[in-house]
Amino acid sequence: MWTACSYGQFYKKIEPKVSFRIKYHDNNRKNEKTITRLRFGKCLLNYYLAKMKITDSDKCISCETAVESVEHFMLSCPHSELCKKVLSTCDKQQISPTIENVLSYKSVIRVITHNIKRKI
Repeated sequence: MWTACSYGQFYKKIEPKVSFRIKYHDNNRKNEKTITRLRFGKCLLNYYLAKMKITDSDKCISCETAVESVEHFMLSCPHSELCKKVLSTCDKQQISPTIENVLSYKSVIRVITHNIKRKI
């Protein structure tokens, strides 16, 4: 059913197979909540807020040109220090900078949780 379902496409990229394994755990509840929200794509970024009709614009608050999706926020915003640090970590550890990898590798997740400056 998971592979045929049209719902959850964003999360399906990160976790293509269903399992009972805990996907992410952190002793810090704030970090765990932040990463889980990013992994589901249900977070306080303008793409999601606009879909929920909470904000008028889905544009990034930093660059104001691109849609502020999780991928943009983590990997492609030219004005984001978090983005630069995530890409630098991927480069140093020879991890392909895809949203699937960024939200799966603990070393990159650690960079995200230490450098994220806003509530997600």
